[in-house]
Amino acid sequence: MANKRRCTACRNYFPADEMYRAGVSGVCSVECLTALQNKSRAKRTRRAQHRENKHKFGRRLPSPVRDIVRERDGACCRYCGSGLGRIEIHHIIYRSAGGPDHPHNLITLCQEHHMMVHSNKNKWQHLLQMVLWCFYVEGLFITVMESERAFGDPDGELSAFSWGFDDLDEDEDEDA
Repeated sequence: MANKRRCTACRNYFPADEMYRAGVSGVCSVECLTALQNKSRAKRTRRAQHRENKHKFGRRLPSPVRDIVRERDGACCRYCGSGLGRIEIHHIIYRSAGGPDHPHNLITLCQEHHMMVHSNKNKWQHLLQMVLWCFYVEGLFITVMESERAFGDPDGELSAFSWGFDDLDEDEDEDA
């Protein structure tokens, strides 16, 4: 095996004197040379795309979108209601999962709750969506903590709404 070399493209062994040189690599045939060049070209293209995506995902939100979200949320954490400390903007559906940079997908959180939300996406994503839904559909500005008090009891079951809907039960009793 001392006089045999491995083809970089097809990975088979051939006599060293039958190999073609391709830079620092050796290939066994013109077909393997073409395949190696195509592979290298594809790799350069992937690297260029990665650089573009890196800037795409690593970029900050556009200023107008940030301003809209901060104004809508009152520059406070939509989890606890605190306006103290650093307020960060969170993507409810993550950018990496295709979530848009649209105010309907963004919510403000303090640094502590932002880290907490990222620790368990499956648990928090639906609650954050519900908080925004209450704002856009019902016109109610609530925090996650208020929504838990309104919708959930200590056993984790849904209870009567506390936003003026609990008087519906009284109306039903009068009809009966």
